[in-house]
Amino acid sequence: MMRKIALLIALALVSNAGFSQIQVDQLTADAAVQLLLGPSIQYSNAQFTGDALQLGGMSGAVNPFEIPSGIVLATADVQTLEIGNFGTFLTSPVSGNADLLSVANSVPPLIGQSFSVSSVNDVAILEFDFVATGTALSFDFIFGSNEYLTFVNTQYNDVFGFFLSGPGITGTYQDGATNIAIIPNSNPALPVTISSVNPGLNSNYYIDNPNQEIAALNGYTTTLTAVANLICGETYHIRLAIADGVDTSLDSMVILEEGSFNISSNLIQPIVVNPAPGFPALSILEGCIEGQFVITPPQCIVEELVLDITLGGTAISGVDYTTSLTDQIVFQPGDSEIVVEIEAIIDDLVEGTEEIIISFDYETIDGLPATASASLNLIDYQPLEVAEIPVTNICPNSSEVVDPVTSLGFGGLTYSWSSGQTTATATYSEGDAGEYEVFVTDYCGSTDSATFIITEPLPFAVVDTVVLCFSGTSTALIQGGSRPYDVTYDTLGLAYNSQTELFTGLQNGIFLVEVIDQCGQEGDILITVQPCGTLIPNIFTPNTDAQNKAFVIQGVQFFPGSSLTVWNRWGTIVFESDNYNNQWDGDDSPDGTYFYVFQRSDGEIYSGNVMIKRGE
Repeated sequence: MMRKIALLIALALVSNAGFSQIQVDQLTADAAVQLLLGPSIQYSNAQFTGDALQLGGMSGAVNPFEIPSGIVLATADVQTLEIGNFGTFLTSPVSGNADLLSVANSVPPLIGQSFSVSSVNDVAILEFDFVATGTALSFDFIFGSNEYLTFVNTQYNDVFGFFLSGPGITGTYQDGATNIAIIPNSNPALPVTISSVNPGLNSNYYIDNPNQEIAALNGYTTTLTAVANLICGETYHIRLAIADGVDTSLDSMVILEEGSFNISSNLIQPIVVNPAPGFPALSILEGCIEGQFVITPPQCIVEELVLDITLGGTAISGVDYTTSLTDQIVFQPGDSEIVVEIEAIIDDLVEGTEEIIISFDYETIDGLPATASASLNLIDYQPLEVAEIPVTNICPNSSEVVDPVTSLGFGGLTYSWSSGQTTATATYSEGDAGEYEVFVTDYCGSTDSATFIITEPLPFAVVDTVVLCFSGTSTALIQGGSRPYDVTYDTLGLAYNSQTELFTGLQNGIFLVEVIDQCGQEGDILITVQPCGTLIPNIFTPNTDAQNKAFVIQGVQFFPGSSLTVWNRWGTIVFESDNYNNQWDGDDSPDGTYFYVFQRSDGEIYSGNVMIKRGE
């Protein structure tokens, strides 16, 4: 019931569609083959299997239907391809074909589906023999269906195939045939059906047509090309076949472009001998990636054929590359190809991409003048370089990854580390300190190396508590760890020299110092700055030295309330203070020697002589 409803909907869409230029007429097998074949191709034994309504000729198509004219094979009356033409029901449909059924059931596992097709119906087959006048067969086609999109990935998987058999063909179908109706570049080969070409899979080959404009098909493919390699002069057989999957409704069609069935030689085929992943197509690399030109006779030869070869392009033979080519190539009867070797020369010059062009003039099978040419790009090669690897420091309980930086050379790098690793990077952990080396080799065999050092810091430690004299400088309070240290401290009370890593007391007090090394190890130092001593001069020079014009006792400021008494040589007190603050300048006393007693406020007593000496 659902299929009938779908059919009614499809008919309604057709009846509402606008006028199309497409016209389809029925054809005999011979007429269809003659319409399909290109010039000068010999054929024989043209046969058609199916209802006569299923084979016809089409003309008048316009974009987006990419084939303007050609032959039509359909699972119904070919005239239903025309907008608004419902055609005639088949009177002698053919059911069953082992090759088509096999193709239909080969698709599901290739696209990750599990459906199966139990039978094929409304079979239409056009077949004929032809002679290979060259080595390469190609023809263009479009597949379309009204099964789109409702019955994608279901048993109603309408199917078609182009089954080619003959010398050199080793396929799995009848008479050793192979199916050449496949999706381009698919590997493994994927046949074209509504389930393998649709908006969800291989969508670049699909054109949706829900309003049935131009052609009465819900969807169809872009123009695809069937290709095959042949042996020159041999006779081959091809079967062009299509069928409904399981049911007998909702038409499918394959349209083969008029005159596109051609046989030629590849003439000149450029080949990269040892292609590398990621390298530009049809390109060779100096001293590394080589190339070939495979030259095939323009047609099957029955007598000696001499071709005059021309080398051109921006690359110069003998300077930029070497070649096995001479000015002429001679084919003898039975020769199928001649290979020209191309090897680029390393010249250590950066010249940019150059081109090698090979060409020759020949006559087509119809006696018309023509030129064949092909090219390869030649790309500069510069030896691989490995940059210097900086010293790597391993922190406690951690590891570090060494990742060499490379330049020049060409891809596919392999690594060999003196530590035994062979990966692109090497990991080193605590305990691995030492000197190492890494060797890097590129796709072309160029090798460069770099030595590097792994270090480990000495154990990190700080002095917990320190007593520091005012204006005095500490000893080393931080040891080991990973330098430089990040030191946080009170800049009013302390000075820190990052070069010597020593502290100086700037004012009395207790100060917390926080230290973090480059490994994140932390330590705290508690520094107490206090006065540590008293320094008393034995001479001062009033009126002569601005730096020494008074009796300055260093450190007195840290002992407020200290007293000073000074006597002259006769025992007379010349100065006295209960809170001495370096204010005695000897102004009232003549030059000479004086005796003093300095009693520090903490009870310490200092006594001695001091001389006053003025200038002349």
